[in-house]
Amino acid sequence: MPEFILEAGWGIWPVFIFGGASLFFSIYHLVSPRRDLVPLIIGFGAATIIAGLLGTTTGLQHSVAYLDHVEEGQKWIFLVGLRESLNNLVAALVIACLDALTASLGSMRLVHKAGVKGAKPAEAL
Repeated sequence: MPEFILEAGWGIWPVFIFGGASLFFSIYHLVSPRRDLVPLIIGFGAATIIAGLLGTTTGLQHSVAYLDHVEEGQKWIFLVGLRESLNNLVAALVIACLDALTASLGSMRLVHKAGVKGAKPAEAL
């Protein structure tokens, strides 16, 4: 894990900050379902994915910028930079997946807890 973070570079930290906030709110929503938490989960989840894309993009920019400084036969080194840069996006998508699962379960609990108004029993459908 430390190698994963080191390879990702500075861009992983916004992913962890926004992702940590979104995970906190989605887990809190799972434990104690509340409608007012859903916009926070969505907002921080979106910020997590955007931060992952931004970290990946800036990492790719740095990888491309340094291609001028390597020998012609070493241009494949760009692929190493690509792999390292993608760590930001991988982390963001893993966190977003966990957010989606916990937020969905929390919302399901909220619906069952409050009861669905106007819903008909399954036999009547």
